[in-house]
Amino acid sequence: MLSAIIAGALLSVIVISLWKTLNHRAIRDHQRRLETAIIALYNYNDVVRHMPPRVIRTQTGKALGSWRMALVPYLPSPSFVDLGVPWNARANRYLASSPMYPFCFTEKPYTNIVAVAGPDTAFDHREATAISDFPNDLIVLVEYKARRISWAGPGDVRLADIDSAITRGYHGNGINVAFVDHVVWYLDNTVPSNLLRRFCTVAGARKLNRDVELSAYVRFSMP
Repeated sequence: MLSAIIAGALLSVIVISLWKTLNHRAIRDHQRRLETAIIALYNYNDVVRHMPPRVIRTQTGKALGSWRMALVPYLPSPSFVDLGVPWNARANRYLASSPMYPFCFTEKPYTNIVAVAGPDTAFDHREATAISDFPNDLIVLVEYKARRISWAGPGDVRLADIDSAITRGYHGNGINVAFVDHVVWYLDNTVPSNLLRRFCTVAGARKLNRDVELSAYVRFSMP
């Protein structure tokens, strides 16, 4: 009886240890993906000289696709994408129906990397601005799991709803966030949403210091 209890306890320890190891590996992998997306933003900026629009639109305002589509030619394995037609048009249908690295964490074509949308955020700034002109402490991208958002179609998390990104982070107990300077932090889910929200705006990031305000919530950092 005692041996069975001990064996069961040891098995539980092994299972928990294995789960932690796999979870940590997944967090690191997702951090590398966010870093890849930030680098693609810089590659785009080197050519176009400003951030891509969060939603690609026609001159009449019709939505054609997301900023993620605009980055496809600047990814490590670029593909052809027609930015002049909707993301789900025939020309883009095959690409849009396939998972795209680094945005999709699974084999389904749904993005797990989203921008923060709202006034004074990187993608919705009042002026077309190069990413290098933003403060290093500005959060540009976050990971997100809950909603089914096509990686090619419009869809991000609103600044007002950033608390949902914390509670619905891919790993359940925290969230990866990517800053302007390529740094990616995995923040514990106890990070206050109002504090995180301030780091998602240009004005807030200029006033605050992430090493002072957020370091207590950092669990993993890259680089």
